This record gives sequence, structure tokens and C-alpha cells, in this order.
Amino acid sequence: MKQAERKDFGRPDEIREFPRGRLELIKIGGATVGRAVFEPGWKWSSSVQPVAKTRSCEAPHFQYHVAGVLRVLMDDGSEFDCRPGEVSLLPAGHDAWVVGDEAAVVVDFQGMVDFAHGHPAERKANALDGRHFAGIVLERGKTAGDADTIIFNNGRFRSTACDRYDYGDGPYTASVAGDRVSFEAQTQSAKYGQLLWRGVVQGKRLDGTLTMVRDGKTLGEKWVLAGEKG
Repeated sequence: MKQAERKDFGRPDEIREFPRGRLELIKIGGATVGRAVFEPGWKWSSSVQPVAKTRSCEAPHFQYHVAGVLRVLMDDGSEFDCRPGEVSLLPAGHDAWVVGDEAAVVVDFQGMVDFAHGHPAERKANALDGRHFAGIVLERGKTAGDADTIIFNNGRFRSTACDRYDYGDGPYTASVAGDRVSFEAQTQSAKYGQLLWRGVVQGKRLDGTLTMVRDGKTLGEKWVLAGEKG
């Protein structure tokens, strides 16, 4: 790791929702960290199993328990409760459910990449070709920013808000998982350096970030919020 990073679960890179639960994912330092909120009455075998289509949860977990009580039943028959302030390490092969009337909240540092994910990601280089999104680019904590149109065409990505800085277009890659498309792109300006774009398109909504890099140094990051045109 060469640069310090800071991410916010209030603006996750990806959100997955399932019956009585929600998972927020952030990518940082080459890793994916997940915060899961399980409402009272949530149980893996009734909420997530229909999506995962496995007998028990096969995602290993290394997690910190923030709130609520989560009961875990391992495939070997062992059963225990995880409570706020505790850290649990769960190998693949378990069920879990919320105990009591308080939502269980956990922060997981290992197994959330594939949790509640019924569609393995498939690399499709031009998955977003022909789609245009209108929205804004803004700094963290701000409510106003620059109007932007994001264009995907012939394997290339373009942000019209950056045209005046001579960034032009650049290549993008995409991964498709169900109705969710994750993308990464790079655009370059001889004067201002490089922009690294990362985002998720789900339905007609695009959420992402752009990171400004010059001479190998990260100068800042902005949010990208947009909806599909047409």
C-alpha cells in the first residue's frame, strides 16, 4: 500500500439487499469490507439461501459484531451467540439468525464479496456500450457539483464535465452480476494527470467515484451520481 485511504459506509461502492437485511460493501487497499444489517427475524437459511442456492452459507467470515445478537449454527452441530464487542471467525458451512428484537450489525473483513450474490460476476468488456448517464460530479460532503454526462461507447468511457480539461475518453472494463454492472475506467490529461473511475450501474442508476492522480500521487476523490438518459 503506497497511499493512505479512507472510505465511508455511508457511500458504499455496492449495496445488496435481501429479505430482512442489507449489505454495504466498500473497496479499500485492494480488499473488500462489508457492513451487514440483519433485521429481527432474519435467518440465512430463509433469507439468503434462495439466492445462494447452497445447503448452508459457504462464505467464510472474519467479523466484528457492532450491535444485536447473532446466533450461529455450524454444520458440525456446534451453536453459539455472537454479541456486540466480539469478533468471530466462521469457516464455510453454517447457518445464522438474529436473536431478539434488535437488528444485528456486523463488519466483515473476509467473506462478504460473494455473500447474498446469486450471480457470479462475468467479465464483459463492452457491457455498457451505448448507454448515457446524466448527473453530477461533486466533492465529498458537498450538495452541489458540476453537471456531467457519462458516455460508454465502443469500449470507451467519457465524462463531458472533464472535456474542458482535455481528458477526452479512455478504455473501460466491466463485470456483470445479475442486473448489476461494475466498471472501471481511466482517462488522461497531459496537463492535469489521470482520472481513475470506478462505479456500479444498477437499473438506470449510476453511482461511482473518480480519483485524481498526478505523478503517482492521489490528489483527491469525488462522487459521481447519475441516471440514465432516454
